[in-house]
Amino acid sequence: EKLAYGFHRRLALLLCESARSACEKYGISRVGLSGGVYQNNLFLNMMVNKLVSSGIEPITHTVVPTNDGGLAPGQAVIANRKVEATGAKKGGI
Repeated sequence: EKLAYGFHRRLALLLCESARSACEKYGISRVGLSGGVYQNNLFLNMMVNKLVSSGIEPITHTVVPTNDGGLAPGQAVIANRKVEATGAKKGGI
């Protein structure tokens, strides 16, 4: 139990440090937390708490699932943007 907790804690610290560095480099203050790993509430809460304490706003899923169930909506958004960029008519394949 202690080993598993320590692993989660250390991984969260490393990822949050990486996020903090990227935020400074690119002048941003929000990061998205997405993917199946964030179904793990312990890890998610560690990440959110560490980011917030560093002044970074975490963005998490509220409507679309954080795991593979969120892939299709993302693919639809990308496809729609490509259609809009080419001026193609919507509705056809």
